[in-house]
This record gives sequence, C-alpha cells and structure tokens, in this order.
Amino acid sequence: MDSFSPSPGTSPATAPSNLMRACQGCNGAKVKCTARADDDSNSPLRCARCFRLKKECLPILPKTRKRRSPNAITRTANLEKKLEDLVSLLAAQQQPSSTFVSPAPVSGEDLHDNHYSRASSIPSSQTVSAFEAVELLTRYRTCLTPNFPFVIIADDMSAQQLQQQKPYLFESILMAASYRDPDCQAAMAKEILRKLTTSIVLKAESNLDILQALIVYIAWFHLHSHIRQVTSVLHLAMGLVSDLGLKNPQLKEKRDVIGYTINSETRIEQNGEVHSPDEKRAFLGCFMLASMASMCLKISDGFRYLPYIDTCCDSLSSQAGHNSDYILSVSVRLQGIIERMQDTFSHGHGASKDCRPPLYLQVNFYCKELELFKSSLPLHIQQDYHIALQYHNAKLNLYESVIQKTPNSDYTPASLQQLDMLHGCVLACKQFFDVCFMMTPENFATLAFLDFGRLGYALATLFKLSLFEAPGWDLAHVRKTIDLSVVLGRLIYQFERTINPATTRQDIAQANDAFTLGARRLRRVKEWVDANPPATEHGAEKQSHGAFLPFSDFGNFDMNDPCHFFDEISWQEITGTLDIVP
Repeated sequence: MDSFSPSPGTSPATAPSNLMRACQGCNGAKVKCTARADDDSNSPLRCARCFRLKKECLPILPKTRKRRSPNAITRTANLEKKLEDLVSLLAAQQQPSSTFVSPAPVSGEDLHDNHYSRASSIPSSQTVSAFEAVELLTRYRTCLTPNFPFVIIADDMSAQQLQQQKPYLFESILMAASYRDPDCQAAMAKEILRKLTTSIVLKAESNLDILQALIVYIAWFHLHSHIRQVTSVLHLAMGLVSDLGLKNPQLKEKRDVIGYTINSETRIEQNGEVHSPDEKRAFLGCFMLASMASMCLKISDGFRYLPYIDTCCDSLSSQAGHNSDYILSVSVRLQGIIERMQDTFSHGHGASKDCRPPLYLQVNFYCKELELFKSSLPLHIQQDYHIALQYHNAKLNLYESVIQKTPNSDYTPASLQQLDMLHGCVLACKQFFDVCFMMTPENFATLAFLDFGRLGYALATLFKLSLFEAPGWDLAHVRKTIDLSVVLGRLIYQFERTINPATTRQDIAQANDAFTLGARRLRRVKEWVDANPPATEHGAEKQSHGAFLPFSDFGNFDMNDPCHFFDEISWQEITGTLDIVP
C-alpha cells in the first residue's frame, strides 16, 4: 500500500510521503489508500479516494513517545522478576520432598513395638528416613488398614515405589501412621493439607492419588486437626469423586496424551470394568465418611446411597482382591440401611400426616431388617468389632428416634410403646460399650473417624437416656443397666491407656493430643455427673411427653451432636458452666 508525506515547499497536510502507510481519511474508513499524481503541478498531491471525494488528504503524523525515566522498571522486567520469584519458590518447596533421607542408625530400643517416644522427632514428611518410611508403611498396613479398608496398599509395593507412583498418598499415610508422635503428626498434617489444597484449588489437579490422600487425611483427622476443619476437606474429596466420574457407572471421561476424550465403552472393552478396584474403594470410602459426617457434623449435602454402590460392593466381594473387601462391602451396605432410617425419620419419605405409619411400626420394620441382615452374615464377620460397633450404632440410631420427637409431633407413640423403644435403646447402648471396652489400647489409638464418630454418638445417646424424663421412665433402671458415671470412668481409663506410657503425669497435664484432651474433658463431665445425680422417682409427672434435665441447656451445647464431645469450642462451653447447680 502506498502512502504520503509532505513535499518540500508544501503544507504537511497535503504533501505525500513514503514513510506513512495511509492518510487519515483512508485509515479511518479502513480502505486502501492509493497514490494519484495530479495533472496540475500547482495542486497538492492527494490519494485517489480523497481526490474523488474532494476531501483534504491529511497524513498520519507519528506520535511522540514520552521519555522513560532511567530508573523506571519496564513491564517486561517486572514480569521476569515475578517469574524468577515463582521459580525460586517452587524449587524451595520441591527440593527435599521427592527423595528419602539416608537412613539414620537405629538402636534396638527403637525397634520395640511398645516404644512410643522416638529418639528424634520428625518435624515433617520431608525428613523421614527410608527405614522410618518402611516402618510407618508397615504400621499402616497392619494397624490402620483393618480399621479403614478403603485405601489399600499392595503387599508387594515398597515405600519407595509408593512415593514415586503416589506421592500425595505416601505422605498422607506417613502422617496417619505417626499417631505415636502427636506433635509430629500435627506438623505433617498441616504440610499435607497445604500441598493438597494447592494442587486442587490453585493447580486444578484431579487424580486418584490426591483423592486417596484426602480420604486417609479425613479418616484420622480427629487425631491431628480441629473438628470443624473436616467439613471443607470432605467437600474437596466429594468434588474430586464427581470430577473423576467415580459416581457414574456408565460414563467416565478419560483424556489421552493429545487431549481426545476416550469414552467408557472403550475402557469396558479393554478392561471389562469402568472403574478399578482402588477407584471403587475410594468412592465407597468417601461415601462412608460423608455419611458419618452427616450424622455427627450435621452435613446434609452428603452422598446419597446410589444403586451403583451395591454394584461396587458386589464387584469387590466377588473379585476378592483383598481380604478386607468383604468386610468393606458389609459395612457399606449396613450404612445404607442407616441412611434409609435417617431419611425415614427425618422426612417421612414425603408422606402426608394421615398416611404416615406410627413411629413404633417404623422402628419395628427397621429392627427386623437389621436382625435379618445380621443373621445373613458369617459368624466371624458378626464378631468383627468394627461390624459389631456399626450394628449396635445402627440400633442406637433406630431407637433414639423416640427421644428426638417433640411433644407436639405426630410421631409421639403411646406410653407403653415409648418405654419399649427406650429400653431397646438402653440395651443397644450397653452392647455398644461392651464391645468398645474389649478393645486394646493399640486398637483404640488407631480407630478411624467412622468408629470414633460412632463412639461419640453412643456417648451422646447415653447422656440423653440418663437425663431423659418421661411418664413411667425409670432413670434408676437406666443406671442399673448402664451407668453413665461408670462408662465415663472406663472411657477415661481407656483414653489414658492409649497415651504414651513413657509420658509423665506432668507431661500429661500439659499435653494436647486427642486422647489426653478427651480424658481431661471426660473427667470434668464425670465430676459434674457424680455431683448432680438425676431424680430417683419413677418418671416425672410434670412432664407429659418427655424432656431433658437441665444439663442439656448448658451453654450452646447440642445433645444431638455427638462430635461435640470431642470439639474444643463445645467443651469450653460445657465445662465453663459445670459449677452451676441446677
């Protein structure tokens, strides 16, 4: 394209120049600017368009740039500086995390199983030696996996292989297995949570490694984290399950290296299964954690019991990929019954008031279903203490519905039926704690959130039974069957047995691990219970449909929230008012 500039002796507005691409008029109209030599030598040169339109042809003058000060930082230099800072930060974070530290010499005392205190504490997973990693992975397989069989590590996989293939899960397992060193475990938990949230939120990563690491983190969060923090982490895990397509049996999008989507039909033809056993276990584990959190932490937007859950249970049971897969499927199916019970008593399946069956009939229906489910299990599965705790917890959840109903509720049963359900709740509570007190300190120290949450739920139910007043309800009979003060005392003893045997009394008074804090809080509540026994008369005539004694009104404490027994804030609300005499 030709252009124009002023010629000597003419005005700048009319002279052409080869330095300019177009005149102002053609540039504004976005058209081609073509030079045209005028026949009249006395007339100024104009482009063909301006000549035809009889317009003044003005060239585009270059703009004068402002001079930069010599100390001004250019935008490019600023971006380069930010990139250098980011590279330095990433290098500092990744430098020690991908390699083992050379094994340190270990004495014979350190190899003893009962030696809880370590010769040198581990501030983070970055400084774990190869020997310690093998020891912690073995402890995870033998002590933790039986309590939560939803993240399985193959026996032939070494610690180094696990670190290379699944680095996030590797660090999460080291953290969970460090329960004998609470300070070390808490430090590692903070580091792992920072890495996981950075990968999920900032880097938008989603894979099975991250999901399994989150599940292990949540499964033993009560040992290292605040009770309220788990809700956010659990929602991250639930989001990953959806992103990975683990809830959908028909579609699991998988992208290859060039970005094309491979549908599920292709994978079914190759592998015969849409999801791998590890993916199914992770999906079921997330369901179990969400279901327990829904009961303990009042999270209403958890996973529903989908038909695909039964499909996953059948697949894992038939394949027998691991010895714990059968117990896993039994536990998940039992939790499905509990989910349906909670849905029935909370919402009534949307039935109108006139169409709802009486509460007593609903309780009998689910009671028979639970008994039929138990009778279908082999004897050694019935005697497994995880299944036993879950079964008795289901009975508690079933019978406890009679305590939840308000005096004006349409579900309020007749007096004799109410007493029958209350008595069944007392027996289920006794059976639960009988199983609980049979566990060894090692079993108790490695309880996952599922069983620990059930323990809190049972303790909350026993509180309500011991403080509940209704016509004909005898609180002395409750204490004779299962005494709240005795249960608190045995729980305190169980908590203290779990604490490091080498810890002195002075150290226990200053310790902040979960079991020390739990024993300390339970002791204060036991002192109040012993100092304020309930009335001994049979029932309270002033209460027509049932009510709680004044203890349930202390502070903002919710008797229906079992995890309040392990929450720092809620315990401060309770113990701050224990000196009040009702």
